[in-house]
Amino acid sequence: MVFHSIVLMDFDAWTQPVGLITALLMAGGVVAAVLTLTRQIDRLRKVPGTITGLRQFPSMKVTEAEVTVAPPLAGAQCRAICPCDL
Repeated sequence: MVFHSIVLMDFDAWTQPVGLITALLMAGGVVAAVLTLTRQIDRLRKVPGTITGLRQFPSMKVTEAEVTVAPPLAGAQCRAICPCDL
């Protein structure tokens, strides 16, 4: 996406303030993409847990998992929705 934006943007626009802003936004997007693809987001916040219960809702195609974490997470709310690696 960034490559196509660089190629397709008018060359004279890069010398204008809009070119600088565009370049900064593109650089930020590239950094965010690299961090996401290398799984660096929330890397330090992961904690081990044990699945203690499963409940399926076939009509909604949803599975509810009850997970016990040790030690308990400070400030965590009950019934929080969180992504899991199963």
